[in-house]
Amino acid sequence: MRTRLSGALLLAAAQVSTLWVVLTLLLFAWLGRPLWQDPAALASLAGFSWNPAAGQYGLGAMFAGTLLLSSGALALAFPLGLLCVLFVLALGPRVLAQLLRQVLTLMAGVPTVVYAFVAVWLLVPWLRDSAGVGMGFSWLAASLTLGLMLVPTVALPLIGVLAPADASLAPVCDALGISRAQRLLWVTLPAHRPLMLSVLLVAAGRAAGDTLIALMLSGNAPWLPHSPADPLRVLSAHIALSLATDTESTAYAAVYASSLLLLAWVSLSHLLSRRLVR
Repeated sequence: MRTRLSGALLLAAAQVSTLWVVLTLLLFAWLGRPLWQDPAALASLAGFSWNPAAGQYGLGAMFAGTLLLSSGALALAFPLGLLCVLFVLALGPRVLAQLLRQVLTLMAGVPTVVYAFVAVWLLVPWLRDSAGVGMGFSWLAASLTLGLMLVPTVALPLIGVLAPADASLAPVCDALGISRAQRLLWVTLPAHRPLMLSVLLVAAGRAAGDTLIALMLSGNAPWLPHSPADPLRVLSAHIALSLATDTESTAYAAVYASSLLLLAWVSLSHLLSRRLVR
């Protein structure tokens, strides 16, 4: 009886969550009516120029900025996350491995704004004054900070799944003379490629949805960057900036187009992740 009740409650929660997402999409579509009713403004959405005074509402630069920032952050977070997994499960001494796992757990609970503030006071001045990276607020600064924040998102789920799986393979591998590190690298990890890709997709969804790091560190210039030293603007930061300055114009309605695009991106990442896990 308890099992059936638990299953029914979980099914109801899943259905309510799905309904909530659908209703949110419909709400964004309804609130964006002024934009959908303006053919010229609607046609400009696919462009790369954001200039509301000239009737240009292109979201292409913000979409590309989201893709670039997410890619840069994942290029740092995923390898670092895998290295943490290897250290915790195979390479590190037991005491240091437990310490690293606790540090990762602590990092996962740190608010995003803390990462951003620390980067503003430490990373940005170093990039500007010592590394010569423009004004410091750039694609590079945001990517480094976001990548560091995403390391626990990559490492902790992998550790949680791979630790028991690796332990179950230990007797057979020990009998074959395979070391713990070899077992993890050549047996356990290859057997869990879909899980690693699923974790990567979840991290990509979180990277795309983050607002404060991008808002505080990326420079928020609404054009395409030519190098990591240049500023950029992402969809989430664009939404925050637009809502802070406008509530009635067509540019405000374009915020809901940004919201639809961002929600679709994050939802697709999570759906693909769940499909891979299954």
